[in-house]
Amino acid sequence: MDTKVVKNSRLSEAGKKGAPKKGERRGGRQKGSLNKRTVEVIEKLEALNCDPIKGMAKIAMNKKNPVGLRASMYKELAQYIAPKRRAMEMTGAGGVIFAPKIGIIRD
Repeated sequence: MDTKVVKNSRLSEAGKKGAPKKGERRGGRQKGSLNKRTVEVIEKLEALNCDPIKGMAKIAMNKKNPVGLRASMYKELAQYIAPKRRAMEMTGAGGVIFAPKIGIIRD
């Protein structure tokens, strides 16, 4: 009876055998690279000589536009320079969640 040795065919870039370790990437797009659809949109906008950020800025700065529209454009533009803040959970002694009680005090 012949004994057949089967080797694991999956090798990482470092030459290690076995399943990928936690956080290890194998194959697929490189981290931070643009997907195909995003590249297509960028190319189409460039072909049209269209800069959406510049367009929003022009709308926001034009005082003839309604205030609501201008505010909306500024709000959209702000996301590119100031990240949105996340809600924070506050904990007190012993990990107890701090939840202040808010009420009206009447005289």
